[in-house]
Amino acid sequence: MTSIAAAVITSITMPGDQNIKFVQTRPDIINPLVTYRSSSKLLISHDTTNPDFWKRMNSADSNGGWCWPTPIQGMLLRAALLAGEQAEEALKQWTDSVDLQQLDTGSCRLLPLLYRNLPAQNVEDALLEGCMEAYRTCFLENEVLLNTAAGLLNVFQQAGLATMVLKGSALIPLYYRDSGLRPMADCDLLVHVEDVPKAISLLGDCGWKPEYDDPKRRVLVAHSTPFADGAGRQVDLHWHVMWECWHADDDDAFWKRSVPVQIHNASTRALDPTDQLLHVCWHGARWDQTPPVRWIADAMMILRTASEEIDWTRLVAQARSRHLSLPLYDCLNYLRSALDAAIPSEIPRLLTDIPVFVNERLGYRIANDPFKPRTNLEILQALSYDLTWFLSSTRMRDWPIACARFLQDKWKIGRLREIPFVLSVRALRRLGKSP
Repeated sequence: MTSIAAAVITSITMPGDQNIKFVQTRPDIINPLVTYRSSSKLLISHDTTNPDFWKRMNSADSNGGWCWPTPIQGMLLRAALLAGEQAEEALKQWTDSVDLQQLDTGSCRLLPLLYRNLPAQNVEDALLEGCMEAYRTCFLENEVLLNTAAGLLNVFQQAGLATMVLKGSALIPLYYRDSGLRPMADCDLLVHVEDVPKAISLLGDCGWKPEYDDPKRRVLVAHSTPFADGAGRQVDLHWHVMWECWHADDDDAFWKRSVPVQIHNASTRALDPTDQLLHVCWHGARWDQTPPVRWIADAMMILRTASEEIDWTRLVAQARSRHLSLPLYDCLNYLRSALDAAIPSEIPRLLTDIPVFVNERLGYRIANDPFKPRTNLEILQALSYDLTWFLSSTRMRDWPIACARFLQDKWKIGRLREIPFVLSVRALRRLGKSP
């Protein structure tokens, strides 16, 4: 087996393998095959037309996972997602520009999809073998994960819990329709808020251990919590579809519009195509340790498989009501400009007409670039933005304890009584850094 094939396999092995380190690709060229440009008055995340931006994204000291593709990743995306001469040209430019021995993890996740789109001729044996092994490994590992999810779904169903699958667990059977095309690190299962204590208990009975000592406490301050079993497999238990859903009934419309899906021998539900596209863009347009450019492939598969089922008017209305116009605009605009996605031309314009709060802009910037140093004012604005969302679902008399729980979870504080001390230390550190 070639070294590139081995590298591909380790890049998408189960999360338990901690001895593997990856390096960020450092291309010798900066000019992208397709440069993402935007004239939106709302786009405040990055100046993607500035070469310095691409240099910082591709540098060795880059902090990992930008949601917007680098020029090299853009070539790979076009090679994996387009057809005919466009795909062949992108593949040639990508192979000429990248070191196959040092692919970033975001690019490795796209190799199974590239394998199914490779032209039959003029492909290097090492690349073909590497992509083939990536596909095979992805297929086997996903089948194990989906079988695990099916077992848990059946346990939940027998206990009377309604369930929904999110992210890869829904995208693979409904849109990719091939377990080998989209790597997954875990399975994401959604239950109703009132069913969370029972679901946590059932997971414990099945041998799943929570990452947090008291996962039930997180229901008030988060939208999900992770679990792992003895084999290192991971499951995220969700009670909200996204972070912005704080009220108990915020997900009711998602449940009402959900569609049936079969996960091996388990019957469950998934978001409908419109909500699925919204969720993919929401989840993709933020920094992650692993470059999350896979969201682009996810969105394209939805658009290709279910374009006629997408309710664009409802998508814009959802962006307005859930304050998601910034990420949705950027995502849809990228898909249209870089991959010629079938998105109505008026949709970006409608999204730019949605009013955006100052704190909302700041929150989006932080989600895209959490390592950029922030001023004291920006930190306070970001905290107030998060708290505004959080407290909107809390009775006023419960605000003090709710704020304390929020800070405890956000800053990973062990006990509530330690919060004043941690606040004092953080404030002193910030003052010490101030000019």
